[in-house]
Amino acid sequence: MTVAERLPTFTKLWRALTGRVVRWSFLAVVALLCLTSAAIRLHTFLVTRKIQAVISALSKLRIDETSEDELLKTTPYLVRSASEYHVAPNNEAGDVETGIEHFYYATFGNQNNWMRFESFAWRTSRTTWFPSVWFFRIADLMGYRYLGFRAGVFVLNGRVSKVGYGIANTLVFPEPVGEVISVESFHSRWAPRRSAFYVPSIIDESPQFYVEGDDSHLSGEFSVDASSQSKLDAFQVNLNCFWRLSGCEHARQIAPRLWEDKLAIERAALARLQSDNPCPDRILTGRVRYYSDVSIALLEATGTRPGNTAGGSAQTSTDLQTNYKLVELLRGAAWAPGKTPRPGPTVTFPGDLRRTLQNKGLRWVKKGERVLAFYDVWYDSCQLVPATPSALAAIQSAVPAVRRSEDEKSGALQ
Repeated sequence: MTVAERLPTFTKLWRALTGRVVRWSFLAVVALLCLTSAAIRLHTFLVTRKIQAVISALSKLRIDETSEDELLKTTPYLVRSASEYHVAPNNEAGDVETGIEHFYYATFGNQNNWMRFESFAWRTSRTTWFPSVWFFRIADLMGYRYLGFRAGVFVLNGRVSKVGYGIANTLVFPEPVGEVISVESFHSRWAPRRSAFYVPSIIDESPQFYVEGDDSHLSGEFSVDASSQSKLDAFQVNLNCFWRLSGCEHARQIAPRLWEDKLAIERAALARLQSDNPCPDRILTGRVRYYSDVSIALLEATGTRPGNTAGGSAQTSTDLQTNYKLVELLRGAAWAPGKTPRPGPTVTFPGDLRRTLQNKGLRWVKKGERVLAFYDVWYDSCQLVPATPSALAAIQSAVPAVRRSEDEKSGALQ
């Protein structure tokens, strides 16, 4: 007896499931999914081409040299903001460079469609057994991923003054938080009303060009006088992962050169902080040039007394604390004893706020010895340095960069 004769019901069901109509229906569904995926990836590919065109054009702009007319001829997709800003000094910004400022921007992405998709996924998952996470996994397999891009150019008195861009792979609000890569130029760094902000050791190491972050986000800044190679690296991005099969898993996939620069700067900063000369004169020059709010006082030690270590408490931690008198105010706001930095026994590990290193910089000095004190900007290391002739010369010979309104730092961190 054959199988068909022994199991007639099963045989009929098997033939129905493997029949010509079912096979053709299955192939049609697979073909439709493939075509849909191809269409999605093609659309993303075309968007990334537009983004690459804008970034390439931005990389060729000469800050403080490229005219507004030349900007519009060479950089595609720019839109001018309706407002025109008349820059003038004020109590909050200080003595900024005056003039008329225009702002141009370009934005691409699928924000509106992605918001509708997210809303559909969350709504459906609440009313069915299908978890919302599977909607996003299927969308990713199909090549449908969030992609956001913004570029901005400030023009002051008819010349390009600042450029920047950001690439996002996650939709959150405020939107810059979701950026996986962000880059911008600067002339100097300052905060409103001279409010202090934190400067990590990697920026001391490389003030003209620095990169910080991790696999989820890389942030880079370069000065107008940064090296040509640094500027080139700042605009080297690869957006293929947005439309390829695997997607974008790490920031270093998109900007491998920025990632390499980040590691190199961190290694150099670590070597400096662990050396016998953790506070060389070159970092003093960078502080004077790029931090218009930093105040510097020449102090003389008048003696030591028991006191609290940085971050300690009166009940649990004591250390020697040096008293100083003012010899000369070299730069910035008036000095007062309460403004004198009190370096602690450790400094933050370069690139990792969770780790620390032994502080090999100056912490206290003998009576009569002189130091340079940096205050009104919160440096992670080298708040006090010996007042050697070369250190004084480095400070006095440094030429401060111009103070531009668009370079304002609004957060507590640099």
